[in-house]
Amino acid sequence: MKAIKYICNPEKTMNGLLVSSHACAQVPEVAAAQFADTLSHCQGININKAYHVVQSFKPGEVDSETAHQVGMEFAAEYFGDQYEYIVTTHIDKEHIHNHIMVCAANFMTYKKFNSDRGAYRRLRATSDRICREHDLSVIDTPSGNRGKCYKEWLADKNGTSWKSKLKQHLDLCIQTSQTFEEVLVKMQEFGYEIKHGKHVSFRAPNQERFTRAKRLGTNYTEDAIRARLGETTSILKQLEAKRKKMSTDNKKIGLLIDLENNLKVQESAGYEHWAKINNLKEAAKTINYLTEQHLDSYQALTEQVEAAQHGYQEARQAFKRTDEQLHQLAHAIKYRKTYQQSKAVYLAYQQSKNKSQFERQHQRELILYRAAVNELKKIYPDKKLPTLEQLNNQYQQLQEEKNNLSQAYKKEKQHLNKWQKIKSNVDSILGANKQLPEKGNKKER
Repeated sequence: MKAIKYICNPEKTMNGLLVSSHACAQVPEVAAAQFADTLSHCQGININKAYHVVQSFKPGEVDSETAHQVGMEFAAEYFGDQYEYIVTTHIDKEHIHNHIMVCAANFMTYKKFNSDRGAYRRLRATSDRICREHDLSVIDTPSGNRGKCYKEWLADKNGTSWKSKLKQHLDLCIQTSQTFEEVLVKMQEFGYEIKHGKHVSFRAPNQERFTRAKRLGTNYTEDAIRARLGETTSILKQLEAKRKKMSTDNKKIGLLIDLENNLKVQESAGYEHWAKINNLKEAAKTINYLTEQHLDSYQALTEQVEAAQHGYQEARQAFKRTDEQLHQLAHAIKYRKTYQQSKAVYLAYQQSKNKSQFERQHQRELILYRAAVNELKKIYPDKKLPTLEQLNNQYQQLQEEKNNLSQAYKKEKQHLNKWQKIKSNVDSILGANKQLPEKGNKKER
């Protein structure tokens, strides 16, 4: 209740204009009762009642309405249509930020939200993608990094964690060594026990478990360490593996690497060598594919990309329309179910002689009933209220339609990505002169 009241504070949300919700009221007292009702149907013991997500934006980059829209889009996609949640946008600080409070239980299955280790990565990836779609900046993090618990974060900050010390020692050994094997010898001199396998691991004196070097970040994998030392053996092994893979999948075309601006190319001669060979192969595959498709002009290629873009947009819009319909239908199912469950209490209240006493004894049920009636009147103002069975059947049909549209949407997206890669490769090959090679001497082409 206190948390919901805080995020719905009128002074922070333009008197409630920047408050939205799904399957629950925007009034804190009512929303808290609805959360509690959903949680009461859950089996087992779980102390989590709700989850609180904060989504912040760069100062001066976004207005309150857009920020609120981003928060709603994020909540709808990440939590789906079967969780109650409230989204509020606070404008009392220099940086506009969203608060999202979601009930920990699904109101249709009464199962708890699975907050596993991958939940943070999925949450962040979803939020970042939606922000980019609205041309908003996100905080870039090197690939391979993951969320940390507070204890680990504090230890890293103070330089007292095993990983922090391991990083420091590895950096020192890399700076003073010429080969990877020399790095390992010096790490042993620091007292580390080393375990070889798919990934090299280290264990300091008195440390309970081994720590894989790759867990320290992308700069600490064996390949990255070798690259930092100027070694190319591991990179050449990767090149050979990629050659074998290319020979079995000639239709898969990769994006050309920007040799001028790529950081890895600047730092590693071995990687630069591999990148040049890779670009030659990808360029050849690109031109061969265009020849197979009988696309012999830049205009024809552009039209092909535009057609793929059009197909993708149509599939995307159809998917989003169905998803929005499911969202609204789940909202209706939630209130129809509440109405059905609490109607008997309301009828008893109507027949009671001491209504004040009855209200005090059944306050939560009556709050839920009244909220359900108000919402159902909004959804079906001039229509007969459908049964719960009818709504559930309609939901199942829409869900099947959404699944089919999802497959079509993914295929169109893959199709568009392929042609965008091809066009990008052609642009890189041709530079400013947008003319594909004329038909003629095969060797010259």
